Amino acid sequence: MAGDLLPEFFLSTKVGFFPSPTGYTEHSLDPIRLRTAIEATADTLGRIPDIVFLHNPERSIRQGEHRAAHDSLTEACEALQGAARAGLCAGWGISTWDPRSVVNVLCHGRGLAVSPSHLMHRSGVLVSSAVVEGSETLADLLGVARERRWGMSPFAGSTRAPFWDTVNLSPLLSTQRQHSPVEAAFRLAYELPKVGRVAVSVNDPSHLRELVEATRLSVDRTMVDRYRSLLRDRQRPDHRALLRP
Repeated sequence: MAGDLLPEFFLSTKVGFFPSPTGYTEHSLDPIRLRTAIEATADTLGRIPDIVFLHNPERSIRQGEHRAAHDSLTEACEALQGAARAGLCAGWGISTWDPRSVVNVLCHGRGLAVSPSHLMHRSGVLVSSAVVEGSETLADLLGVARERRWGMSPFAGSTRAPFWDTVNLSPLLSTQRQHSPVEAAFRLAYELPKVGRVAVSVNDPSHLRELVEATRLSVDRTMVDRYRSLLRDRQRPDHRALLRP
């Protein structure tokens, strides 16, 4: 049944981590390994992915000389572009947990010979100012518009942490609708920084409904800008300012 439904979905996947002889995963930007993995993904799924993201390239370019890092990143991106041209995926992008290393490499290099159509990065109220601004800078360098940017990890891995029972994000919204802190956080993940989609892991239909409803909440953009200024000044969210009295 899952195979029958698969063609109905917009399908994305990531490539960049591989099994290693030690039993742990290792990261690689080797073009041949990337191309082989993309081919295997299409064969396994029985269809081509709509987007293949180059997964956390900063893992392989964080150390070393900028020119070598730039060359490795360029070759990896060209491998994904080549896979798209060969019909192994409909498009490709870059997914980064911390964009600052990638930004540094691009700023010290000559840009990229090929540009991704999509960009994925962390978003939401728990993301540091440095990562928010780094993500925006990377999007500008790559020329990726908001509608092609995806946010991820808006809840830092869990909505069950005690933090979500006490935080008050209502000042950042301009809505009279009742909402939970989780709903508010999900809506704000589209604004910090601005993205067109937010990727989350969901295994509970009621949670999915809650998140869908959250997209209808209105945002107070003036307050969001003030919140960003607070992040920038302190380099981390001051959650105490958001706690309910």
